[in-house]
Amino acid sequence: MEDLNIGKKLGNYRIVRFIGEGGMSRVYEAKHEKFERRYAIKVLIPELTVQASVRWRFENEARVMDMLSECRDIINVFDFYEEDKFLAIIMEMLEGETLKDRIKKGAMDDASVKEIFPRVLDAFKYAHDKNIVHRDVKPSNIFLLNNGEIRVLDFGIAKISDSKEDNTSTGTQMGTTIYMSPEQVLDSKHLDYRSDIYSLGVMLYHCLTGQSPYNTETVSRFEIQIKIVNEPLAEIENIPEPYRSIIKRSTAKKPGDRYQSCEEMKHAIIEAKIEKAQIVNSDKAVPDEVKVYNKEAEKKPETKKDDEKTELYVENVVKKELEYESKVEMNENNQVLIGEEEKNGKRILMFISFAAVVNFCAVVISIFYILKFYKNLL
Repeated sequence: MEDLNIGKKLGNYRIVRFIGEGGMSRVYEAKHEKFERRYAIKVLIPELTVQASVRWRFENEARVMDMLSECRDIINVFDFYEEDKFLAIIMEMLEGETLKDRIKKGAMDDASVKEIFPRVLDAFKYAHDKNIVHRDVKPSNIFLLNNGEIRVLDFGIAKISDSKEDNTSTGTQMGTTIYMSPEQVLDSKHLDYRSDIYSLGVMLYHCLTGQSPYNTETVSRFEIQIKIVNEPLAEIENIPEPYRSIIKRSTAKKPGDRYQSCEEMKHAIIEAKIEKAQIVNSDKAVPDEVKVYNKEAEKKPETKKDDEKTELYVENVVKKELEYESKVEMNENNQVLIGEEEKNGKRILMFISFAAVVNFCAVVISIFYILKFYKNLL
């Protein structure tokens, strides 16, 4: 079947207009032929239906949404349509804007955070209680309805923790880089709901500052991944201490150091008390080159087996990246050096060392001939 055109019927649904397109699907507005109710229809791009893994993920998204249909804060699915190479999910039609659109207007104040985040966390708690990990938490997947309600969107790469049907290969990266947890960077298959909590902490950071913690225009995806695994988020002084602590805890490198449930994080946000209503000046919140808050970074790492395993895994990941990222080098301490300056520095050091050796040899030879000359005189 060819792609949908305006006025085309899809079962009992008639296409009204095209809404938007993502990497794997297109979304249309449609009306039911009998009830005149409006729906959003998410259609898998026909050319991708021949790919078994893509087809499985699209069908899995519908299954996951159906499992969560009783939660009012998660987008509701009504039907699934399949015809030849044509797959479609029929969902509720939403009116409003995404949290991403809201952040573009400026950093959010305390009142806005307390209005939105508790309901977002309620939705993720409901999903986690059903053993579902979203794996793509970000502002564009949170929808703010005109009536004040919220909806969590896009369960396309969601993982059902207790399911044996997960189609994710070990070592595969899935999700949006700047919101990934350290364990998601390393292996998106073997993670739990605490990965979502990390991403929610990054999203809270984004809401409070008006900007993401990483400048994707000046920092490569690989460099961001290294920062996620090894460095804490940059600390913004303008963020009031209650929220600063919440972000720090929710984005801890070790899952066990984070909030252990969305309910716990929700109560921390509700109980946060600040003096000023306006949290930050979003125009100056984050510099182009984000500076890392180093209070924890200065401490020596623990030597537990899990940490050693993680460091070894990171080392292997880095070495694989070096095969095609020629600008990245590693020194003997497994530290990543990025840029030509470090390379030039190493070259200069090697040249100086070589010159010193040559100089030393010349002095030794000179002494030898001087001694031989005096011996002959005697």
